[in-house]
Amino acid sequence: PTLALVAPAIFVGGDPLAGVPLDRALRFAWFRFLISQDGPGLNLVRGSVRRQLAAIEEGRTYANLSEDVRRAYARPTKAEGWDEGLLQSFRAGSFADASERLRREVPNALAPAKTKVVVVVGKNDRTTPPALSEALRDVLIECGVEDVRYELMPTASHLPMEEEAGGVRETFEALV
Repeated sequence: PTLALVAPAIFVGGDPLAGVPLDRALRFAWFRFLISQDGPGLNLVRGSVRRQLAAIEEGRTYANLSEDVRRAYARPTKAEGWDEGLLQSFRAGSFADASERLRREVPNALAPAKTKVVVVVGKNDRTTPPALSEALRDVLIECGVEDVRYELMPTASHLPMEEEAGGVRETFEALV
């Protein structure tokens, strides 16, 4: 089996807010509070996605994406309950330290199955910086996963599968 993690937002050790300026840390705390509330959480998710979609459509974010890819980003928002699903995803631990859980569960899940893991991240990713993915790679190796590959896509940011599709495809093809 193979597990591919692309731009994984998984914090594994230490305080994810260490070194973050106070104003950003306070905004993050406020964000965590809001997503814990049903009404405000849904409004936050909807507003955030609307702003992100507008930035993609206007070419302010990921300017080199094709029209087909840009339209594909809006497609999930057409599904009923998309906002509730995204809110639940945020609540499920996207912003918590996963280090202890990984160390507890990985040795029993991935290592015995001889699972190959590839971690793919864009060098210019500011959303989930390469240092987070490097730490995740190190924890997976610590936990006994023997085949862990780390691929840094040199010209990509947070969407390496679109921004460097050829390089990501080659990485995946090399695993199978």
